[in-house]
Amino acid sequence: SDLGPPELLDVTVIEGVHLRWAGPIAQSGMHVGVQVRAHGTEMPGVVQVDGERVTITLNEPVRGLAAGQTAVMNDGTRVVGSATVDRTRRA
Repeated sequence: SDLGPPELLDVTVIEGVHLRWAGPIAQSGMHVGVQVRAHGTEMPGVVQVDGERVTITLNEPVRGLAAGQTAVMNDGTRVVGSATVDRTRRA
């Protein structure tokens, strides 16, 4: 079956739940590095925090990210927090 062009798997917005903060809660508008695979490249993005949900808008698309994966947010070498990916979409 034809799934269409691979770009259709690209997402630029990650919505996460089950937030775990490693210190102070990230402020909305904070620029973070986001890692979604254990040995994956860190990608720059901007965080919006809304209660128990976080929305991360990535600067560049990531391919093949699925609900249930973990997104780790970093500020330089410091882990800011993590969330379980709930939804992904294209901006």
